[in-house]
Amino acid sequence: MIGLIKKDYFNIASSLKVYLLIPAMFAFLSYTNKSMDMLAFGTCFIAIFVIISCFAYDDMAHFNDYALTLPINRKDLVLSKYMLANIFMIVIFLLANLVAFGLNLMFPGRFQDYQFMDFMEYTFLATMIVNLLTSIILIIMFKFGSEKGRIVFIVCFLVIGLLGGLLGNVVTGIPVEKMIAFLDEYLTILAFPLSVLAEIICIPIAIKIVEHKEM
Repeated sequence: MIGLIKKDYFNIASSLKVYLLIPAMFAFLSYTNKSMDMLAFGTCFIAIFVIISCFAYDDMAHFNDYALTLPINRKDLVLSKYMLANIFMIVIFLLANLVAFGLNLMFPGRFQDYQFMDFMEYTFLATMIVNLLTSIILIIMFKFGSEKGRIVFIVCFLVIGLLGGLLGNVVTGIPVEKMIAFLDEYLTILAFPLSVLAEIICIPIAIKIVEHKEM
């Protein structure tokens, strides 16, 4: 398991400088807009890019075919990817908060809406949402591979967005304001259990996919 995580890290190590440009870009936008909201939510999506890149490297090298000749089972291939995603979630959560804290120190008074605990709450919420999305994306990647998986992922979310828009126009009487108020009050509390639940559901599904997939 640890060996698989190290392998993925070494594969993307050369690209980490590129990924670090993303928080730098959001830091610049935050400075320009005098608000750190984009930094809180935007930076956390790096984890998705990292996981997709790891799959692309594996597919390019046909690593899974080789891995199964070693004392590694298919379950390990799945768990290592979810573990890697969790590690990067924690690293990016800390990085976003560190960058925000540094910006506030360097430019005191520029970010009047910045509060350390509030920003940490925002980044925590964003991290949990991204972790939930990553759990689903990993299933798609294991099923379709990195190239087809990206297309399937985009199509799925476009379809969900389209259906949501159509539902909002067709169905009337939906208490939108009450739903927004509920989410505003309880989403931060529900984010962590929902994120954990997503992993609990998605990991066994991903394992079954890999166990029945021809390598």
